[in-house]
Amino acid sequence: MHGLSGLNLSVVVLWGQFFSDSTFKDCRFEDSKLDYSIFGFTGLKSTLFSESQMANCNFQDADVKYTGFDSCNLLGAQMSGAKLKGIDFTTCDIEGLGIRLEDLKGMIVSPVQAMELSRLMGLVIKE
Repeated sequence: MHGLSGLNLSVVVLWGQFFSDSTFKDCRFEDSKLDYSIFGFTGLKSTLFSESQMANCNFQDADVKYTGFDSCNLLGAQMSGAKLKGIDFTTCDIEGLGIRLEDLKGMIVSPVQAMELSRLMGLVIKE
């Protein structure tokens, strides 16, 4: 797969699909099942993932610009090396997100998510 532009998918099942080295521009995935799909080394520009199941997806080294994740399940997703500056994950489940400390710079997360991600810094939070 190479470049896709203007694609709008709603209520589709694409479990475990291989999208590596592709480009998505002005695309929309809504209420879709994308678990275990591979978006590694993919360019995502002005793309929206909304209310989609994306557990254990791989976004390793993806170039993510002007892209939204709205109410998505990203449980256990791999995002190491992805460019995530300015990307808002506040409405998503990102528990167990695979990411490096340096990849966190500029990510937008909720206070609860920030506590989850603090493990990457070796912090132990105690009440």
